[in-house]
Order: sequence, then C-alpha cells, then structure tokens
Amino acid sequence: MKKALSIFIAAIALLTSVSALHAADAASGKGTVNKVDNANGIVNITHEAIPALK
Repeated sequence: MKKALSIFIAAIALLTSVSALHAADAASGKGTVNKVDNANGIVNITHEAIPALK
C-alpha cells in the first residue's frame, strides 16, 4: 500500500509540474484514480473533459 501511495504522489507531482511549466496555459479539472499497478508502475486516471486541452 505504501508503494501505491508513492506512485500516486509521483503521478500527481508529475501532472502538477507539467501544468506549472505551462502556467500561462494552465487548466484544471477533476478526476479519479481508477487503478494503481505497482508491478508495472502504471496509474490509470479518468478525468472530466478539460476544454483548455482541446
């Protein structure tokens, strides 16, 4: 469980850093973490539509 939390935090940090790099083009939205695959280091996330990313 601790590894899953670490992966989740890393994913959020990555998403946050990407938006920080493009602060002028910042967008926000809501989402859900559906699955954390510890063995393969994959986090599956579903999010609502984000019009700014189209």
